[in-house]
Amino acid sequence: MNIRLSLLALLAALSLPLHAADGIHSQTVRFAAGTSSAQYQQTLTGHEVRAYVLRARQGQVLVVGLRGPGSTNFNVLDAGDDTALFNGALDGPDARVTLPRTGLYTVRVYQMGQAKSARRTTRYQLNIAVRDTPPAHATPHGAGSLADLVGARAAGGETQLQARGYVNVGGGKRHGHSDTVWWNAAQQRCVAVTTANGRYQRIDEAAAARCNAG
Repeated sequence: MNIRLSLLALLAALSLPLHAADGIHSQTVRFAAGTSSAQYQQTLTGHEVRAYVLRARQGQVLVVGLRGPGSTNFNVLDAGDDTALFNGALDGPDARVTLPRTGLYTVRVYQMGQAKSARRTTRYQLNIAVRDTPPAHATPHGAGSLADLVGARAAGGETQLQARGYVNVGGGKRHGHSDTVWWNAAQQRCVAVTTANGRYQRIDEAAAARCNAG
């Protein structure tokens, strides 16, 4: 009887899906003294998930940027009830989330599609920053003094950014729109520009690390 039970237990264990062992790897986000941003360069294999947990206050803005293959995505979750505040697979590689309460939040990075099912290993870079609530006069999708460029044609917007001291330091295309990152050395400021249908759709503050300046 004991031998039979042992064999059944072994067969049951072998029949479990491979991803059951992958699990979720959690770590606490820690900002260096005097800063409010952090950068992580890590890998994912198959069904593996990495979770970055941080505490923030109600009204603060959580800024997240993911750079990696298109199969790599992230969600922003309220750790209290796992409510998804941002879905990268639908909304793209950059998030700017105004937090609804004081507490813990999770940025969960995962793979999709063939990379996930074939258990491929991919490398990614994740930038996380927490900002205080912008002034009431700031335009929601325009970073401060650049708000007037939202809606501008891309070519004209680039000319204006350059005239204001910004330099294009990177970007790419994803989910039908393009994302470019601009750095202003004089202001020590990094912004992310989302372009679709030939026009600037939004301009957001970004962590300095995204401009390789953090």
